[in-house]
Amino acid sequence: MNTLKCYMLDPQGKRPEKIQTRPRLPQAALHCPPLAEGNQLGWLVYPNTRSSWEVERQPDVIRITHQPGDGSDFPYPFVVTAFEDGSRMAEVLAPSTARLSPQDYDRAPNAADKVFHDLHNPAGAVTLAGNCWFQTPDGWDSVWMGVTNMFDPPMPQAYTVRVQTDWFAGSRAVEVRYQLRMGERLKVNPDTPIGMVVFLPRQDLTPEFLPYPEELKTLRDAQIAEKYQPDNMRGHNQMTPFSVWYLRNKRP
Repeated sequence: MNTLKCYMLDPQGKRPEKIQTRPRLPQAALHCPPLAEGNQLGWLVYPNTRSSWEVERQPDVIRITHQPGDGSDFPYPFVVTAFEDGSRMAEVLAPSTARLSPQDYDRAPNAADKVFHDLHNPAGAVTLAGNCWFQTPDGWDSVWMGVTNMFDPPMPQAYTVRVQTDWFAGSRAVEVRYQLRMGERLKVNPDTPIGMVVFLPRQDLTPEFLPYPEELKTLRDAQIAEKYQPDNMRGHNQMTPFSVWYLRNKRP
């Protein structure tokens, strides 16, 4: 039996999950099985944090603003400025009544490092750490990417990577890398997924290129005719009618 193991960095953190819907998708999308299956293709992964963050790319720097939450590693707001040469500067925005030690000013960037594994590599890129690590069965890989059909702003472009996670454990957590354009922002919080993970067998299919056959055209026309039969059509108020033919014929 193939078992997918998910090791949680924060056992109390939000677990990866499959969700058929996405914010801002129209209600009609709920009645489109291929779209719902596309949303449920992978596991949504959440960040390794209990705080809220806002990341903005500015000329030559990336600014990270921290707002603490319940159980945050650092109790006060702060701003970390990351420069392209690798140097960083932290500014703690604690109230005047707070008594901070020199060590506290080191804790702020350390708290950011738990969430942001890499900055400005390449320029404008931000690598976010998830709160888990997957170990796949023998012969299976993990593919990490941005969330499908996630249209809520701001969602910068995400890199897609494939890793042989049946043996490789060289990272402490799932990592999703975003590429920010100048002036672009990225918000990170415990309840918003930072990316999606899908799992694929390592053995690739062998393509065979053929002309479109007449029998396939006949099958296509017959299926389209069935799809739009009155018994398969559904409708709601002020919504384009949709067909349930595919859902009825979908194989388990």
